[in-house]
Amino acid sequence: MEFQDAVRFVLEMEGGGRIVSHPDDPGGLTKYGISLRAHPELGADGIRDLTEEQAIGIYRAKYWIPLRLSRFSPRLSLPLFDAAVNHGMRAAGELLQKALNRLGAGLVVDGIMGERTVKAAKGYAPKRVLASFLVERLRFYRTLETYEIFGTGWEKRIINIAIST
Repeated sequence: MEFQDAVRFVLEMEGGGRIVSHPDDPGGLTKYGISLRAHPELGADGIRDLTEEQAIGIYRAKYWIPLRLSRFSPRLSLPLFDAAVNHGMRAAGELLQKALNRLGAGLVVDGIMGERTVKAAKGYAPKRVLASFLVERLRFYRTLETYEIFGTGWEKRIINIAIST
């Protein structure tokens, strides 16, 4: 999946341009999925005034480009990008490594998507890696204290990824 399609998916899942500040959401003030917690450099006013174009620029520069998704199967572009946005870059890497380990990869779970992780991901059918990764994300969500509040939305997100890839 190309960046434009992946970022449209994320923007839709994150509620578009609505400003959100749910008291149980650790991200705090959020717009276009860009949270004050993840991007304190923007400040509260910067989050409130954020344009869609600025959000897309942040997603490209801070997530899409650093992930170097072309190293992986195209089937993993959206799931990895979405996980990095939703969980953070390191957590996305850890979830991928755990998913690959469930397939037998034997990786160190350090969150770094380096050569070993990429090679392991290429060593299995993309469909199997995708399924294992999405299951790992569901397992992760279910460990969160806020699962009862946000769990239905998170599960919907995973289903939407599964049918979009």
